[in-house]
Amino acid sequence: MKKGNRLCLMGVSLFLSAVLYNVLILPLRLITGGIHGIAEIIYYVSGIKSSISLFFLCLILLGISYLFLGKERTIGSAFFSFSYPLLVELTSPLNNLIEINNSWKFIIVILGGTISAILSFMMYKSRYSNGGLPILSQILYEKYHLAIAKTSFLINLIILIIGSLIFQKNSIYYSLLFLVVQSTILKFLLKKI
Repeated sequence: MKKGNRLCLMGVSLFLSAVLYNVLILPLRLITGGIHGIAEIIYYVSGIKSSISLFFLCLILLGISYLFLGKERTIGSAFFSFSYPLLVELTSPLNNLIEINNSWKFIIVILGGTISAILSFMMYKSRYSNGGLPILSQILYEKYHLAIAKTSFLINLIILIIGSLIFQKNSIYYSLLFLVVQSTILKFLLKKI
C-alpha cells in the first residue's frame, strides 16, 4: 500500500475512533483498554480531561515507538499521536448528542466492539499508530512474533482489571464483552492480511 493511502487510512480510522469514543465508549462508561481506558480511569479518578491524558500518554508511547519501531514509523505515528487527542476534544460535543437506551446496551456494546475492531484493523493495516498501546502490540509482534490480537487483548484486560477497582460491576461486564468482541473480530481480520 502506498504511503499516501496508508496516511489517509490512518486519518479516517483516527477520526472515527474519536467519534466512537465520544458517542459510545465514554457515555457507557466502558473501560475498553488501551490509552482510552487509561484516560477514562484518570478522568473518573481525577477529573482531568481525557484529551489531556491521551496527549501525554501518546508522548510516552512515541518515545517507546522510536526506540523499537524506528524513525519512519514513529514520525508517521507522531502526527497521528498529536492529532488523536485533538480529534477526541473536537468530537467531544457528540458525547451528549445521542441518548443511549439501556435496553439496547448489550447490542450497542457488541456493535461498538465490532466497529472498534475494524478501526484497529485499519490502523494496523496502515502500519502507523495513534500513539496508543497498539505500539506495544506491534513491538511484541515484530520482536517476539507474539500475535497482535492476543497481546492487545492481554494489555486491555490488565487495564480492565484496574478499572474494575473503580467502576460498577455492570459497567465492567459490558467492558469485558466489548473487549472479547473486539479481540475476536480483530484476530479474524488480521488473519486475512
